[in-house]
Amino acid sequence: MIDNPRGPGPAKPGSAEWTHDEWVACLEKSASRLAELPDRERRHLDLIEAAEARTHAPRAVLELAYEIAEEEGIDPALGLELIICRVAVEELTPPEPPADEAHSLVPEFVEPLAASDEEVMRERRMRMTFRRVRGMLEKSPSFAQAIHAFADEPDIGQFDYYAHRTDT
Repeated sequence: MIDNPRGPGPAKPGSAEWTHDEWVACLEKSASRLAELPDRERRHLDLIEAAEARTHAPRAVLELAYEIAEEEGIDPALGLELIICRVAVEELTPPEPPADEAHSLVPEFVEPLAASDEEVMRERRMRMTFRRVRGMLEKSPSFAQAIHAFADEPDIGQFDYYAHRTDT
């Protein structure tokens, strides 16, 4: 799969955004390698360990990506490659904060979310990205066309899913 743990292009994570051609090249390279994986290597543990060794990403982030990919109906290997390539659907308009009155309606016995804002954002980005990729795969006659259609979307951008490391 991808040998460059920083993702496409010479830029470091968080620096200038990558070009359309860099997104496509990263995903196409991943796609060709995914097609060559023997079934044995597609097992959960093998995929997670391989991604972890290549990227040094926190195992918790990779496990989350694997789980969400399965839930959203894409191959977990493809989901992990999207994370490694740092491709995400960006929210063009920020989500609306909940109304104050909604908070007052929460029963006392309900505990607040244990997830941080960063974890919630990471999961939301994964779900949005995986759903969009699945939609493109369903509409396109080939994987390559789906990747190009995905990369052409106006809200696709760089997102470092594991910039804020969470030790596991």
